[in-house]
Amino acid sequence: MKRTAILLASAALIAAGYVTVHAATVPAGSLVKASGASVYYFGSDGKRYVFPDEKTYATWYADFSTVRTVSDAELASMPLGGNVTYRPGVRMVKIQSDPKVYAIERGGVLRGVASESVAAALYGSDWAKKIDDVPDAFFVNYTLGLPISSASDYAPSSVTVSVPTIAADKGLATASSSIDEHALPIGDGKYKTSAARGYIYSCQTTFNGGGAFATGNWVNGDTWDPSKKPTVDGSVSWPNHRFTITTSGANRVFSSNGLPEHPTGVYPIATTDDAYQYDRNPNSIKEQSLTITLPKDPTVAAAPSCLGGEVGIAVSGIPIFNGFDAGGRDAAVHEIQDACDGHPQSSGQYHYHSGSDCVATGDSELFGYAYDGFGIFSNLENGVSLANADLDECHGHSHEIAWDGVTKTMYHYHLTKEFPYTVGCFKGKSYWTGPTGGGGMMPPPGGMPPPP
Repeated sequence: MKRTAILLASAALIAAGYVTVHAATVPAGSLVKASGASVYYFGSDGKRYVFPDEKTYATWYADFSTVRTVSDAELASMPLGGNVTYRPGVRMVKIQSDPKVYAIERGGVLRGVASESVAAALYGSDWAKKIDDVPDAFFVNYTLGLPISSASDYAPSSVTVSVPTIAADKGLATASSSIDEHALPIGDGKYKTSAARGYIYSCQTTFNGGGAFATGNWVNGDTWDPSKKPTVDGSVSWPNHRFTITTSGANRVFSSNGLPEHPTGVYPIATTDDAYQYDRNPNSIKEQSLTITLPKDPTVAAAPSCLGGEVGIAVSGIPIFNGFDAGGRDAAVHEIQDACDGHPQSSGQYHYHSGSDCVATGDSELFGYAYDGFGIFSNLENGVSLANADLDECHGHSHEIAWDGVTKTMYHYHLTKEFPYTVGCFKGKSYWTGPTGGGGMMPPPGGMPPPP
């Protein structure tokens, strides 16, 4: 069945592989270049924004892998919109002719740091190594704001989380409306050993598993069209589904038998199913015994952490695996799931690698909980379908949300239609990871220990 301008004249930039596109198809939020070495941010206002230097670029992007090449004429058709400023919270800056040090807020607002002790409280004992000199000529890109007189006035990590993209920093419309949902980039091998937007920060870097053995017309080069991909036939109900969420002190406790609340396809995949010519999943869906304990009010960790095979649990009681199959390929592309976007692995555990068409499809609806305790919300937010460009390197952002019946500002993840689909890394301390991809080990007998 079918389911309906920085001069980066470096060897790294020159050697990077770029995708040549027509300017009219460049999604807002893309990085673009022409025949020269300069790279620009293309905004939803149709303008390109210049990176004054490589240090500014490095506060926003880890590498040049997503830069798109356009013709010189197409680049010229994009009017200049201004310069990109440092991503807030990442570094402090000063001008070369003045020793005063500034932290950065949204929109290039500079806030003077009152003393060395305040700088140390904000950025640690090595704070002096986290200051960049900004040439006087580029200082005009910034404006002055209120000074920071104590550590309680400014939280670098929270400020950074609140400004995940250049579009957010400049107050531009989000990039998501420009995504071509019939030509989504394939995530095969998109893992790193550190956090990066659009990648999985993977605890494992060797992938030897199996999976689907063929692809069809939904794959076109390095993109794919979900609307052309088959699904596993059938509509099997699971009346014995059991799932509860309870709170105990500072913890949230999940208990599930691993059977979904919604129908599934028929597994093992039948030889008469059109999915069988691509994926011969031999596994049956079996009842499990899952107990997972997570913090009820999670906090952002000092640094992101890597993902194992399992990244969370959905409100349907079904585990959420990361975006890879056991071979390190994009699971949503290569493996054939059912109409609710799930399938079983070798121990019979039914699971998702992405969002589900049968769970939390509304606006700002809770889809599940990541294994650091933070919520994973639906793809829609205020009527907008979110994209990677709208989120940070872990696939989330921070603003007011409904959490346990209370409106509060906190970090959370979102589903996207682009790889890695759910979570790219853990923003808080993780309490369970499991193996990578389709391996499917579940929590140990008796469940996971409670968070410390």
